Amino acid sequence: MPVSLADILPGDVIEKLREYVSISSEVVRKFKKAVELLNKYQVGDARAVFAELVKLEDKGEKLRGELEYSISSLRLEASFMSELLSFVSSVDRISDHVKEVSKELRILPFLEIPQELRNGLLELCETVAEAVETYNEAFEAVVSGDYNKALELVGKTLELEEKADDLEVRNRGLILEAGDRFKPLTMAIIVHNLNRALEDTADICAVSANNLRILIMTRLL
Repeated sequence: MPVSLADILPGDVIEKLREYVSISSEVVRKFKKAVELLNKYQVGDARAVFAELVKLEDKGEKLRGELEYSISSLRLEASFMSELLSFVSSVDRISDHVKEVSKELRILPFLEIPQELRNGLLELCETVAEAVETYNEAFEAVVSGDYNKALELVGKTLELEEKADDLEVRNRGLILEAGDRFKPLTMAIIVHNLNRALEDTADICAVSANNLRILIMTRLL
């Protein structure tokens, strides 16, 4: 018989978990909004949204500390507690990675990137944001006890990671093709690092999603 986290964790911890995932999802929404603003030449507005994102992620990091303390105080089997703490950490780790990518975007002269490459980076940004949001939804489904939905979302997260990997490879080719069109040339390195950091975020989502699937299959179903 499936086990509900609500039967294991106190109500206040469940609510904190929901708030925690909600903050992470809002971080992603702000990331998408800021990237859209960059592409509309609204650089000042985009930087303001990026600043909001950083503050929000910091709030989530503080809540993570409270959650880890609350869960550590419960009388749970040691390995199960370790797994729960690992998933709490994974949500913050993903959000923190989005925050770091946002910092790079904030200082990058995005509109000076060749159009085709810029389009590729935008598509990668959208794919990574969708992967993060899908993982958050999977985590929320686990908290709510809807394990079938969670497993479906885990599968979707893995598909998005594969798409992000393909986009990252394509963008690398476009960076090489652009060559000396980058002014200064060091900008090519910055764009490459951004491209890699975006795909790394999707990788983290995939690893966390796989671990979440294992938790569902071995502990909750």
